[in-house]
Amino acid sequence: MYVMLQELHEYVRKERIMASTTMLHVDRRKVILAMARKEWSYSDLAKAMDCTKQCVNGLLMRNGACTIKTLGKLSKALGVDPEDIIVWDD
Repeated sequence: MYVMLQELHEYVRKERIMASTTMLHVDRRKVILAMARKEWSYSDLAKAMDCTKQCVNGLLMRNGACTIKTLGKLSKALGVDPEDIIVWDD
């Protein structure tokens, strides 16, 4: 029984690590177009996402790589569905 609990604990720990480190990619062009529609700068988007301008700059400059949490903040700030701005690596 104890071994099973240890294995379960290890599985949950690994899943949490994967969920927090999974990197997704957003379509930078679509994000920039959505910003243009709102007439927003990087600073405006950062304020709406409750993050720094450097965070937004990094997101848009490093091939659109972001975590699930950041994708959620970004899509909410822009008023778009996450599916509309994500790049699927099929």
